[in-house]
Amino acid sequence: MSGGLNLGSPNPTSFPASFDAAVVDGGYRSGDGCWNAYVNRDLILIFDEDAWLPRSEIVRRYACAMQARFARYQGTDEQPRTWADAGNTTHHGLALRLVAEEIRSGLIEE
Repeated sequence: MSGGLNLGSPNPTSFPASFDAAVVDGGYRSGDGCWNAYVNRDLILIFDEDAWLPRSEIVRRYACAMQARFARYQGTDEQPRTWADAGNTTHHGLALRLVAEEIRSGLIEE
């Protein structure tokens, strides 16, 4: 363990916090005027036909979608930046009302 984090874990405890902070605060957006369309496209790829996904699955699917679209994209669900990027997309999706937050009790996410 380093600094209280198990860095050997595929999803250290700070990763969900990175996602949550980006969902709350947002972050970057493109300057080309197409950001809303990008968010819409990405959320369609992430959610597919699912009505609800846990945070870790949103991140995993976000990474897969970005890897499929950008040959040089290196992000995985084992990197905090990917968690923050997926949270940023979710933030904008919430703002655009493309997705809605639903908290399910009794679920434990690893």
